[in-house]
Amino acid sequence: MGASRWILADSFPASGSTLRSEAAGCFLAAVGVFVWTFTVQSSVPRSTESSVELLRAGLAGGALLAAPALGAALRGAAAQSYNRTAAMCFVPLVFQVCTGIRTGSGMSKLGAPLAGIAGALFLFPLALPVDVGGWVGLFLPPLAVGLACAFLLTPPQERPRGFPTAAFLGGGTCGLLAMDLLRRPLTPEPDLPLTISALGLDLILALLVVLCLRRLQATMYTTRTLWAPVVTVLEGMLIFRPEASLRVWTGVALICVAGVLLWREPRPSIESSMIPRR
Repeated sequence: MGASRWILADSFPASGSTLRSEAAGCFLAAVGVFVWTFTVQSSVPRSTESSVELLRAGLAGGALLAAPALGAALRGAAAQSYNRTAAMCFVPLVFQVCTGIRTGSGMSKLGAPLAGIAGALFLFPLALPVDVGGWVGLFLPPLAVGLACAFLLTPPQERPRGFPTAAFLGGGTCGLLAMDLLRRPLTPEPDLPLTISALGLDLILALLVVLCLRRLQATMYTTRTLWAPVVTVLEGMLIFRPEASLRVWTGVALICVAGVLLWREPRPSIESSMIPRR
């Protein structure tokens, strides 16, 4: 859905995502989950471990929901959508490297992530930034997402029930509000109005991220950064029908191969879903 949103935003500009609409969507989702937890599940954290898990979930929310929007708060190369899309394809590589360090399995599974990065660079030639802020804006988001997926994994028996979902969304809300505050002195563009359509779409996207984190393991979740550019490119080809070059098809093929290999990777013994199923 996120990869296809540009189609709707092109026809209805008011539905385009902004940092404020993303933050508001995360906030409403967090409030809804919090109310559901109290009224339906009556789940209240009572231990030190649950407080630690709330903090871990909040940090994960900030990394997975807010960090990818860092480029939108900056100017220059980091603000270009195609640069941000290509940079986010480094997430599976960061995740595999961190997982190899964490589990002691080494760097034997880097072929698929490297193929995905190569495919992304075929589709979106990365324009390297010329300043430190540009480097940070481009490569801090994939680093944060990869680290969050790799190091915020806990065995199912150590997870409290209920609250981490709200904490995850709350962390995303705080991170996105911080991004919006960072954007204001750095970008001269006026604030766009917060519309119901943009808020509703960002609310749905936040809930879909939660659903993915419940249903998918971390390796599978990281492949979304590879599938998104493929979906966007294929949609553009179907709508505008340009003459596709060999470079484009090579990039699509490499990303698809990388995505399938990562998706079919053997599951680890530890569950990698950050948010527990209820």
